[in-house]
Formats: sequence, C-alpha cells, structure tokens
Amino acid sequence: MKNRLTGFSFIELIIALAIISILTLLAYPSYVQHRITANREQAKQLLQACAAELSLYHKTLQSYEDIALRPFRPSCKMSAIHPISKH
Repeated sequence: MKNRLTGFSFIELIIALAIISILTLLAYPSYVQHRITANREQAKQLLQACAAELSLYHKTLQSYEDIALRPFRPSCKMSAIHPISKH
C-alpha cells in the first residue's frame, strides 16, 4: 500500500481561486456604491448641522453681516468626510 498524503490538488486550488475572484468582481461595485451612499449621507448630515449653526448665529445677532469678517468654526468637521492631506 502506498502511503499517500492527502490534500488539495493544484487544479482544485486554482478553481477555488477563480471562484473567489469572480465573487469579488461581482461584489466590489456594490460595495463601492454603498460607500458612496454612506459618504453622501454623512455629508448631508454635516451640512445640516452647519446650516443649524448658521441659523442660530442669525437668530442671535439678527444678521449675517459680520459672519464674513469672523472665521466661521462650526462644530461639524467637513474633514471627517474628505481629510485634507498635508504635503
């Protein structure tokens, strides 16, 4: 009797790799679309927070007149979506 080691053959590994590659190719566009949608929703929420702060500023001072002269520092951080890269 031959003492043969059992395991996967090279062809079986290639087939498994091909199946994983095809599944990845099918799933990746959906993943990218999901990330775009999530980032868009996050940006929408941040813009709404900034709009609320501007509204509060106007309600407090009854004017937007001085807002261009002062640095506007909203509590929302737009860099949370697209961080500014420093070179």
